[in-house]
Amino acid sequence: MNYCLLTDRLPTTIEGIKVDTRTSTALACVIALNERLTEDTQIKLMADALFGQPLEVVAKRAGVTPQEMCDAIGQYLEGAPKEQSGGGKGVKDFDFVQDDERILSAFRQVYGISLDDLCNMHWWEFLALFKCLPMEGNTFGAVRDIRTRKPKPSDTAEQRAELSKAKKAVALKDNRTKAEKAKDFQDALNAIDL
Repeated sequence: MNYCLLTDRLPTTIEGIKVDTRTSTALACVIALNERLTEDTQIKLMADALFGQPLEVVAKRAGVTPQEMCDAIGQYLEGAPKEQSGGGKGVKDFDFVQDDERILSAFRQVYGISLDDLCNMHWWEFLALFKCLPMEGNTFGAVRDIRTRKPKPSDTAEQRAELSKAKKAVALKDNRTKAEKAKDFQDALNAIDL
């Protein structure tokens, strides 16, 4: 199902249960998903943030299983449903925590939105504006551009060195453990189609 932000109402419930739709609340959930916490702790933090109640209580009130409620929360956090384009997973070019000041600055520069307005807007509205932030005219866009830029075949050794230095200056910190890095490396190897 495609969702149109211009014609369809923004959701205020998940599985019929009232949800805190503020960007600050959804970002707390997204950040919890990226922390090295047990899945049970992540779920508890998300349910408390979104509903103010444990997941089991909310699921029971909604008449769904806890897993179905988790799936519905995941769909809500992904934003308005759209048809999938065949795009693959690219280079991670931002982090909500590491880039928080740049993101706030970009919203202020591009949209004139204050921190209070940003934190209190509906999560799906935030996502729509976030996805449409331009790469030009703000520091956040410029940093994302550097993080994803690839050297051109025509670049000189000096230009390649400058790009490499710029990438290192704005690189995201890798917070994975050694075991997580090893697993990701092995997964990448396993994904190679020979």
